[in-house]
Amino acid sequence: MKPGVSEKLREPFPPEAIGLRPVVVCPACKGTDVVCEKHHPATLCDTCGEIAPESHEHHEYIGHAWIRERFTEADPDWSWEPLAGDDRGLPLLDKHGGLWIRLTIGGRSTLGYGDAPDTYGGNAVKVAISNAFRNAAMNFGVALEMWKRKTPGTVSVAPTPDEDPRRANQLREELKRHFHRKNKSFGQLVGGFRKWSHGDLEFRDAPAHVLLAYKEHLGIT
Repeated sequence: MKPGVSEKLREPFPPEAIGLRPVVVCPACKGTDVVCEKHHPATLCDTCGEIAPESHEHHEYIGHAWIRERFTEADPDWSWEPLAGDDRGLPLLDKHGGLWIRLTIGGRSTLGYGDAPDTYGGNAVKVAISNAFRNAAMNFGVALEMWKRKTPGTVSVAPTPDEDPRRANQLREELKRHFHRKNKSFGQLVGGFRKWSHGDLEFRDAPAHVLLAYKEHLGIT
């Protein structure tokens, strides 16, 4: 790689470059256009400025323009190309609406993948390319601190001193019965819990106070 390029790419971004993206965490709201009764209606969030259900957290990200600017500052001759094209010579999207790209900066190339979930039309292509830039840029060390940083709402693993292990087992059984009534598998329960806890905890080992918080999160009375 050309001298100085790697160092420039790895420089921290200023606070004004960091945006907030709403991420819905309620299973009943996530992935649908319908907001569940508990979180209805979706409202304008004062923190991120987006319309979203109350059941959302904020994930930090660096905007597309800032990423492009950083590439240009590091190497004005940077370039990118799709890994595959269709019969018209346009970037070929896969069945998920995503694409693979080759990003070249400072004489070094790396691959990246981007998609555009819940986005449609021409905007979806632009979002997929933007996400592919960010994904490939990670291999150059761009904004790695953003990926390493814990998101808001990470669950604490510290149990209370007087917590009874039997209570944790009781809550596990209650959650299993709830998912069974909803015709959902045990795997969905375990996967949903791990995602909710940001990968910090496993369902089988979680203490009672965390399982209780998860039960409340699901709206189980």
